[in-house]
Amino acid sequence: MRIVACAALVVGLCGCGGSDSSPPATSAGGSTGSAGSAGSGGSAGAQTGGSGGSAGGAGSCAAACTGEALVCDPADSQCKPDGTTTDIGAPCSTSGADPACGTDANATCNDQTQDGFPGGYCSVEPCTTLKLCPMGSSCAHLGAESMACFKNCSNDADCRGPDYVCQDATGLWVSGASHSVCYLKTLACNKDLDCPTSHPKCVLPDAAGLGSCT
Repeated sequence: MRIVACAALVVGLCGCGGSDSSPPATSAGGSTGSAGSAGSGGSAGAQTGGSGGSAGGAGSCAAACTGEALVCDPADSQCKPDGTTTDIGAPCSTSGADPACGTDANATCNDQTQDGFPGGYCSVEPCTTLKLCPMGSSCAHLGAESMACFKNCSNDADCRGPDYVCQDATGLWVSGASHSVCYLKTLACNKDLDCPTSHPKCVLPDAAGLGSCT
């Protein structure tokens, strides 16, 4: 009985050992399955990266850009003018149409005399959420004026100093890849709603005239 029991025990242990070596193979298969899931996660990550383009990452437009001089801006995944017929942010001298600002029908010069822009500032007007600014520029409602295109920037070095700085247009931003644009150091206003969130208060001057955002 004892011999038989021992033999049975040995067989049982061997059987367990055999089963023991089998799970790792199954587990390895499980790992492969998990790796497959990780692969799917990678796809999801890539898609997230694509949509992340709207926040400033590399993205792609949902549909091919069709139309004259339209290209896909990877910064916000939007089709927009390629900027070859405009020069947003460039100096100019004649208010309104000025060859320095390009050949686009909506290219315009904000000059120093009439508009208060030192050295002049080329823009495109009007712009909206549907009528996008050319590559490298964004639409904002600054200076208590109509919506216009201004040069994108990351810091003051991107702008024509010392008269222009990189202003945060959040609150007055309309469309485009950047909420920061090159603009005058002083943000003119008539009321608080004319001011961006970074300088929310409109302080009116003592004499009649435009105030400034602080």
